[in-house]
Amino acid sequence: MAGRPPGTNNTKRFAVELRRSKLAEGHNDKRSIPDQTVQLRLRRADSSRITRHEQLDKLVLLSFDDFRLRQDEPSGNGHVLFATARDSAEYIAKILKTGITLNNITYHFCGHSNSQQKSRSCFMYAASKAEIAAKIEGLRDFSKLKSGGKKVKRIGLLFSTADIAIELSPDRCEDIADIVYHDYTFTDGCGLISKQLAREVARKKHIVHRNMRYLPSVFQIRYRGYKGVLTLHPALLGKVQVQFRDSMKKFGDVKDHSFAVAEYSKPYNFGYLNDEIILLLHALGISSDTLLRKQTGYLNFLKNVSLCEPRTSFMFLCYQGEMELAERLLLEGPDSVRSTCGRLVRAEYTKMLNKREEQRCRIMIPKSRLLFGICDPFGKLKAGTCFVRITDDCDGVAKTIIGTEVLCTRHPTLQFKVVDCPELTHLVDFFVTWDPDIIPRRLAPAAEYPGVKEKAHFGMIAGDDQAEFFAKSNNTSLGRVKNLYLKWARIKGPLSEECQQLNRLFSQCVDGNRIRVPQALEDPSEASTETHPFILDILHASARAIIDIALEKDFDYEEDTYGVVDLLAHRNELAMSESELIQLVLRACSRLPVAKGTLSLIMNGLLRSELLTPGEVHKFRLHGANLHWKPVFQSSSDRMGRFLSSAARALQSFHKKLIILQPDERLILMIYIPQKIENASEVDVGEEVRVFALPRSSGTDSVNYRVTPTKKHYRLYCDDSTFQLYESKGSNTFVFLNRGQLDPSAFLNTKNESERRAKKQETFDTGVNAECRASVALNKISAPIQKHEIYVISNRDVESMRVLDAWLHFVDTEEVLPLFDREPSEYTVVTAADLDRSTLAPLVATVVIDRDTVAVRGAGGIDDVRQSLELLNEVGQKTQLLDACTEVLAMSMDGTCQIPGKEILLLLLDFLPIAPFLIETVLDSDLWKRDTAVVMDAAAEIFPVL
Repeated sequence: MAGRPPGTNNTKRFAVELRRSKLAEGHNDKRSIPDQTVQLRLRRADSSRITRHEQLDKLVLLSFDDFRLRQDEPSGNGHVLFATARDSAEYIAKILKTGITLNNITYHFCGHSNSQQKSRSCFMYAASKAEIAAKIEGLRDFSKLKSGGKKVKRIGLLFSTADIAIELSPDRCEDIADIVYHDYTFTDGCGLISKQLAREVARKKHIVHRNMRYLPSVFQIRYRGYKGVLTLHPALLGKVQVQFRDSMKKFGDVKDHSFAVAEYSKPYNFGYLNDEIILLLHALGISSDTLLRKQTGYLNFLKNVSLCEPRTSFMFLCYQGEMELAERLLLEGPDSVRSTCGRLVRAEYTKMLNKREEQRCRIMIPKSRLLFGICDPFGKLKAGTCFVRITDDCDGVAKTIIGTEVLCTRHPTLQFKVVDCPELTHLVDFFVTWDPDIIPRRLAPAAEYPGVKEKAHFGMIAGDDQAEFFAKSNNTSLGRVKNLYLKWARIKGPLSEECQQLNRLFSQCVDGNRIRVPQALEDPSEASTETHPFILDILHASARAIIDIALEKDFDYEEDTYGVVDLLAHRNELAMSESELIQLVLRACSRLPVAKGTLSLIMNGLLRSELLTPGEVHKFRLHGANLHWKPVFQSSSDRMGRFLSSAARALQSFHKKLIILQPDERLILMIYIPQKIENASEVDVGEEVRVFALPRSSGTDSVNYRVTPTKKHYRLYCDDSTFQLYESKGSNTFVFLNRGQLDPSAFLNTKNESERRAKKQETFDTGVNAECRASVALNKISAPIQKHEIYVISNRDVESMRVLDAWLHFVDTEEVLPLFDREPSEYTVVTAADLDRSTLAPLVATVVIDRDTVAVRGAGGIDDVRQSLELLNEVGQKTQLLDACTEVLAMSMDGTCQIPGKEILLLLLDFLPIAPFLIETVLDSDLWKRDTAVVMDAAAEIFPVL
C-alpha cells in the first residue's frame, strides 16, 4: 500500500486486506513512512514485557526512519521542497496525537523502547488514549515522575526487546547497597546472580556456543523495574539467587515477574579499531605506519579468504563461528565454501564502505575482545588495575591476562595494569586489547562526562506529551556533533578542548537528550594544507585502494590441499577449543582404522608431556585412559616466574597432583601428592607422597628407575615462593624449591619498565639468574631447576588455573598529558581597576568601575543588566552586586523599568547558582511573589542544583 500522507489534523485512515493467519503466526503490522509514501508490511514481532501478552493485531509498529515532510513549491512548477526539521517533527506529532485508522480500527500512540526512539519507530495500540494510559500505569505508577524525558525512558524499559527467560519470584531476589565513594557509584548497574539460576536461564534461553551448552559470565537483564547487568557469584547458594544494586532500580511496584535477557557475554568476540579509537590512539603516539600495517594485514587476510585460500579461510570461518562450514572446507575442499566465504568477506567490506560512499575504518585486532565491563564486587582489585579473562583463540581455553597493561575504550581511552585474581576466575568472558603495538606510551586522563539535567514538568504527563517528546527527538544532533568533531580533530587534534567539549555533547545527545552546540564550535575553519596528513584520510585511501582491487580483479589461485596435519600444525591460529579440534579431527579421520592407545592419547595429558617419554609413562603405569591427567603449568608456554605460585594454587585446588622436574639433562624427577595442601600451611602428608627418579643415563628397565615413598612423619609446606617436603623438621628436607636470589646489576640502571623486564629475562635465559632453584636430597643431587611441569587429576574445570602471561610485552607509559593544554602564567586577581572602560557600555562602566549601583535603573535592555551583574561578580564586588540586585528588583515594581518582570526573574534565576547569597534577596522580593507562577518551570530546574 502506498499513498501521500494527508496534511490535515484528522485521524489518518487506510484500508488494506490483511490475512489473519499471518497475525496468528506471530506477526504484527508495520507501517513505514520513509519519505512521502506510506508502506504497510507484516514483520515478526519482537518480544517485550508490553507486547508478549497482547493480541498482535492490536499493535502497529510505526516507523519514521528517514522521513522528511515535503511541501509543494508556491510557484506551482511541480518542484517539491523539503520542509524544515521542525515542521516534520510537528507533522509526526500530529499523526501520533490524532492516531491512525486501519480497516476502521483506530490506533493511538502507546510507547517505544529507547532503541526504537533512536531508530524513529514506535508502537500504536488499538484502544482509546484513556485505555492505553490505564494499561501503562497499571504496570507501575509513573505519576511521580516529573520529567517527560525520564518518564519516556522508564516506560521504554518495558518496551525493550528482550527474550523472556523465566518467571522469577521476588522472594528469590534482594536489594543490596551500592559501593559509593566521593559521590561516585562504582557498582552502578552491576548486580550478582548465582550459578544455579544462571544455568536455569541459559537452559531456558537455549544458550549454546557451537552446538554446546554455554554458561555466560554476564547477563544484561530487564526485570520488573530493574535494569543493568548481573555477573556470576558462586557464593549465592541459598534461597536468594539474585542481588540487585540500588542503582539498578529505575522504578518499583511492577506486577510482571518475567525475567528477560537482552544480551549476554560471548567467547571469541574480537574487537575492532574504528575511526574514533584510531584518532585517539594516533593522538597518543601510535604512528601512522603502525595503524596502516594493522589495516593492511587485516585487508590482506580478507583478500585471501575471498580467494578461498584454505588456511586463512578455515581461520576466518572459525572466527565467524561457522564451524559446519569449516568442517566442510576440511573434508570437501575450498570449492564447497567458496561462495559463502565471498559473501562473508563482501559483508565485511560493506561495513567499511557502504553504498552512500561513506567510509569508516574497521580493523580487527586478534589480541583484543569486546567485553562487558563490570565492577569488582569483592574489593580485591587495587586502583589502576583490572581483571581480564578471555577465551583464548589459540586453544579455546579460558585464560587470565597478566603481567602487562591493557587498553580499554568506550568513551574515554584508559590504560590499566592487569592482575590475576582467583576470586574472579569464574568470570570467563568480560574494546580491551593487550596488543603491545597499539598500547600508547603517552597517557591522558579520562575525560569527564557530566549528566544532563532533566526539565521538570508540573502536572500530569499524558500520552500526548510522550508522543510529542518522541516526535521532536531525533538523531540529527549525533551526526552534526560527529561531523564537527572530525573537523576540529583535523585542525587541532582529538585531544583539543574543542573536541573534548563535543565529546561531552555527544555523550549527552546519544540517549535522545536535546543539546545546544556553542556558537564558538559551530563553524571551524578549514584545515591548513601545510599540516600533516590526517590519519583517517591515509587509512581510508589505503583501504579503498585494496578493496577496489579485491572486488574488481578475479585472481587465479593455485589449488592447495588443507588436511588434518595442516590443521594440527596451525592450531594456535584457530578460534576453537581443544575439544572442538579433536572432534573435528576424529570426524576427518573416521575412515582410518583406530590405533591402539588413541583414547589414552586424548584423555591423558601425560602422554603429551614434553619432559617424559612414552616409555617412562608406561613404566609407572601412568598411561591409562582412565587417568585424566591435565596440565596446569608447562614451562614451554608459561613463564618460569609463575611456577611456584601455580604450584601453590594447584596443591590447594586439586586432590591428585604430579610435579615433573628436570634438574639436569640426565635426570627427571616426579613428585606425586594425593591430597589437598592449604596455601602457606604445614600439612602432614605421612606416607602418601611419592618421589619418582628417572635417570636418563639408563634405560627404562634399569633398577635406577625408582619410586621413593615418604615416611610417617613427613610434612609439606607450599606458598607463592617456597615448596618444602621434609621429615619432622625443616632441617631434614627431601625436596626444597624456592625463588632464586637475583643479581640485579644487569638491569638495575635501565630507564623504563619494558627494558628492565627484557634485560631481566636475558639474565634468566643465560643462566646468570634463576627464577626458581631446587635442593633435592636424592643420591646427593642438587642443581638449579631447568624445566618443570605440573599435572593434576580432576573432574572439575582446571582452566581457571590458566593465564596468558604478557610479562615480556609490557608497554611503558612515558608521558602523561594534561586534560587540556594550558600555557603557564602568573596568577592574578581581576579587579575593577583592570577593566577597560572603552570596551564596556557606558551604563555598565558606571555601575562596575564607578560603583554607582543606582545607575542600573537606567538600563534599556536585559543585556546591560546581565553584563553588570556578571562583571560585579567577576571582580569580587559582592556588596555592590547585592545592591545592584536590590535596585533591579525594586525598579521592576515601581513602574520605572522598561524590562518585563519575567525577563528579570529568569536572569536572576540563571545567576543564582554562581551567586547563591542572592537567594534570600530574590525570594523575599515583591517581584518574585507577583510573578512566581510564570517562572516556576525555570525555578524547578535551578533550585535542585542549589
